[in-house]
Amino acid sequence: MKKVAIVLSGIFILFLIGLIIISRNHKLNASLFPKEFKIGMILCGSHDNGGLSEAHYKSVLSVAENRGLVLEFFENVPYDERCREKIEELIYDGCKLIILDSGFFEEYSLPAAKAHPDTGFINFYGSGYSENYLSFSGRMYQPSYLCGMVAGMQTGNGRIGYMAASPASELICDINAFTLGVRKVNPDATVYVGYTDATDGVLLISRLIEGYGIDVIMNNTYTDTVLRYAEKRGIWSMGCHMDHSDIYPDSYLTSMVWDLYDFYDSEIMSCREGLFTGKDIRLGIDSHFVDISPLTENVKPGIAGAVAEERNRLINREYDVFYGPVYDSEGVLRAAENESIPDIELFNNLNWFVSGVEIYDSMQEQKLNEPG
Repeated sequence: MKKVAIVLSGIFILFLIGLIIISRNHKLNASLFPKEFKIGMILCGSHDNGGLSEAHYKSVLSVAENRGLVLEFFENVPYDERCREKIEELIYDGCKLIILDSGFFEEYSLPAAKAHPDTGFINFYGSGYSENYLSFSGRMYQPSYLCGMVAGMQTGNGRIGYMAASPASELICDINAFTLGVRKVNPDATVYVGYTDATDGVLLISRLIEGYGIDVIMNNTYTDTVLRYAEKRGIWSMGCHMDHSDIYPDSYLTSMVWDLYDFYDSEIMSCREGLFTGKDIRLGIDSHFVDISPLTENVKPGIAGAVAEERNRLINREYDVFYGPVYDSEGVLRAAENESIPDIELFNNLNWFVSGVEIYDSMQEQKLNEPG
């Protein structure tokens, strides 16, 4: 009987230990579902800048509001060690997911992700990834190409301006795609490109207007400053990241835009449920992750139909913007017939331009101011 009692006692003790282990595991799993799930954002611009940062902020904010989550953010964060400091502040404050809106933050966000394996990281236009680090971007060159078609048919003199934030590879990709769209419908048109990281945006667009006589401008920068100036000067304009047609009704034509809500909702909830995994994502117009906004009434008759037809071809994957043959401005073949330039080159290694692109040099100001 004693042996039976000892055995039963041992079984009971093991049963209690099992309950404790199960209880502890349950508590650990429950920690993945905190009552107050916090999202942290690092923005390169202000949350209401009318451009890139606002587009990301509004999408994440909408998810947070609809899901009952908490959003904390730092704005106008520079690309230096202060980025890492802000990340640490957000994590210390309890944020379980950190979202960054620029690839230039990756130098600081990747090491932070390694140091905090229990925190998820999402970096827009990043290139690296790990178990808890996700990089994503979209094939914005597709709607950029469609915007180029609009510009090529809208211009009256074949002189089109293009304002870019910097000569980064993904922006060169957008410029080339835009120019291919312009040249598809207007083979003799020229796209004059200026970079706002080298000079003031308003000064630069005024130089393009006065020096080259542009009558259409594409804005691919972090704010809507160019659009405001274009409206003031009576220049047709196109934007990026957001649809600004209601703000600039007299000059606005269309925009290349993001639809970020579904992506952020999916990834945020994956992190909330403990299912987040790092990866590298590139999505295109076929998924509606990127697109061209509805054309305004300012667009000339006949343009909408041509653009819609080309958009459908992109959505149906009948072709893509950089399907060959593609030549650069020096006549070098960059993609042969039936070949396509891979995303890794378009987003990370592009340093050449197609024919039809002319880069504005600030040293030419004296030449631009000369009559004639």
